Amino acid sequence: GLDDGYEGSNLNDPFDVNDEIDDPATALPNFDATGDPATTDDVDYRDMDDDNDSTPTAEEDSDEDGDPTNDDCDYDGYPNYLDVTPCDMVPESFSPNGDGINDTLVIPALYQYPDFEIEIYDRWGNIVYKYSNKGNISPEWWDGFSRGRWTVDQKETVPTGTYFYIIKFNKDSKKPLAGWVYVNK
Repeated sequence: GLDDGYEGSNLNDPFDVNDEIDDPATALPNFDATGDPATTDDVDYRDMDDDNDSTPTAEEDSDEDGDPTNDDCDYDGYPNYLDVTPCDMVPESFSPNGDGINDTLVIPALYQYPDFEIEIYDRWGNIVYKYSNKGNISPEWWDGFSRGRWTVDQKETVPTGTYFYIIKFNKDSKKPLAGWVYVNK
């Protein structure tokens, strides 16, 4: 990780308290230690690609397929091992009230399954939303409007309550995922 101050070789500066570094992005070295005491190798204080050091590590290859470059399941720019959003996370709620915050049910992990399908049911088992991604780069996330045949009002979102989903991944023989989502207005 990145530290805002470090004690390297002979860095004691009486005018710099605790040898703090004002601009770590440019002031810290970016070397990887080889473990060879005969070299002047420094510890890697700044690892720009976290890891981008051309040395794949177990932490970077979270799906253990031998390719750490494909380990960003939600394509947010953070490698899975640093991302706070787990790859299998489906939000438990969203609020399609038009305020621009959580107005759609977005499931970032589904970006890694380009042919996913999702069906959403009301408490009586009626389909209120059905979508097949078919390789689209920008999926059509559920906005809370019913598109099922039992739609009461196409101009209003579904009533507040619990809805149930089935996600078919259609990749790597992954079994469908079923769960619930709470719609809050």
